[in-house]
Amino acid sequence: MPFISKIQRQTDYNRFPSSTPIVIDNGASYFRIGWAGETEPRVIFRNIVQRPRHKSTGETVTVVGDHDTALLKHFDCTRSGPRSAFDSNVVFQFEIMEYILDFAFDRLGANGSRIDHPILITECVCNPVQSRSKMAELLFETYGVPSVAFGVDAAFSYKYNQQRGICQKDGLAICPGFTTTHVIPFVDGEPVYRGCCRTNIGGYHAIDPTFVAKPEPTPSEVATTEVPRVRLLTKEDFQVVLGVERFRCPEILFHPNLVGIDQAGLDEMTGASIRRLASKNEALEDRLTSSIFMTGGCSLFPGLNERLEAGVRMLLPCGSPIKVARALDPVLDAWRGASAYAANLQFQQQTFSRVDYYEKGEDWLRRYQLRYTL
Repeated sequence: MPFISKIQRQTDYNRFPSSTPIVIDNGASYFRIGWAGETEPRVIFRNIVQRPRHKSTGETVTVVGDHDTALLKHFDCTRSGPRSAFDSNVVFQFEIMEYILDFAFDRLGANGSRIDHPILITECVCNPVQSRSKMAELLFETYGVPSVAFGVDAAFSYKYNQQRGICQKDGLAICPGFTTTHVIPFVDGEPVYRGCCRTNIGGYHAIDPTFVAKPEPTPSEVATTEVPRVRLLTKEDFQVVLGVERFRCPEILFHPNLVGIDQAGLDEMTGASIRRLASKNEALEDRLTSSIFMTGGCSLFPGLNERLEAGVRMLLPCGSPIKVARALDPVLDAWRGASAYAANLQFQQQTFSRVDYYEKGEDWLRRYQLRYTL
């Protein structure tokens, strides 16, 4: 099918042997794909699909992610708006996901529908087994992938920054993403899922409620019967006046009730995760709070670290050690951590093949967990 995109197609796909894994960070906002061992993804685009018709020929084209907006004047987009495969950070529209993967492998340089490389693909923490099973089936059946591994994006970012001294082996990873936020405790360098917390609040909700306050009209602009006159534009015509919304929008991450969502905020989830895991272990609690790690696009909000530290300090006993650190690159460190992980010689031991998938069944896939320390 024809694609419309401004992303250039890679030309060195055939230089990589079949043993080199392909690393995919499948985020609800952006899709990133590249080769294991590299420091930057080869292709990055918005994780959305649009399928308009050409106005003159009636041909349906596939618009994936970023595109040249000048070309859209030739297409009828009224009946086909942008669509995402995600619902609250979980893939559930696999027809759309197939369009996304088709485009991603094509831009990576693949010359056919068969992908003879192991795949490491990220998912949200505690991803439902139905979504994980459908993704594995799609990769095996449609693309002929030899083996697959699933890993949590925030965990890869945590391990990548742990190796660079930003966080410790014991700590908390907090990932405010596009539509959801997760808190994941780490003990001895491995995530402990029974202590995880999740809320359906993310960057989308912090951006969506912004309002532009229109300036009050001057007496001369009040309703009049005079015919409008042409005048020269001044700098006042290009000014946008923002009210208190610019301060309240990031606060939605801590108080979701501001947008009518009755769920816990970042600080409350952090406290709940600590209580689940270390309610009777003061030493472990101190180690967790001494390494609170922020990753994900929303952690780029100025002052978010200080705001979280102040909120968590109110939930803990006086004198508790608290240190909040942000990832070196909150947007790309998940992919970089996954790339370094897949480049390890022991990575193949963490994958499963098509035979494993069909012989062991869905119950086995429910228990499948990646070990992040190789």
